[in-house]
Amino acid sequence: MMADSEQAVEVSVEKQLDSLIGDIVEGPIPVRMTDLESLPDDERDAEIVSKERVARFNDRFQRQILKQARDEHELRKRFMPRVFWLVVGVLGASVLLLAVSGICNACGLVFLSDKVLIILLTATVADVLGILYIAMRWLYPQHSVSDSQ
Repeated sequence: MMADSEQAVEVSVEKQLDSLIGDIVEGPIPVRMTDLESLPDDERDAEIVSKERVARFNDRFQRQILKQARDEHELRKRFMPRVFWLVVGVLGASVLLLAVSGICNACGLVFLSDKVLIILLTATVADVLGILYIAMRWLYPQHSVSDSQ
């Protein structure tokens, strides 16, 4: 059952990628026979070869864009859970340290002073937000309109 849903998700992602690539890249240049019939034989053969080369280039270009989109998708699937668990671990360690400090203070021991705890928690929050920001900018870059044309 789980494999069916994963396969359905993969098929859905491939369809979305194909539609995205179709919007970005135009298809191969069509060869109209009416245009070629008016040319002499040697020019017509050269024109056909030229249009076939353009069509092959467009096909390779479209395949490369699709491969790049799939690679980026795999990279996101692999790294985002790691970033998530890193953030959860850092926040969990901060909460644990805060709890240990509170328990020690309740028992009359000074584990960390108030100033150190404030600085530690502030730095931890800033670090976590920085990690998330960097990961999001790296895995989900902003593409401008001119990049896709």
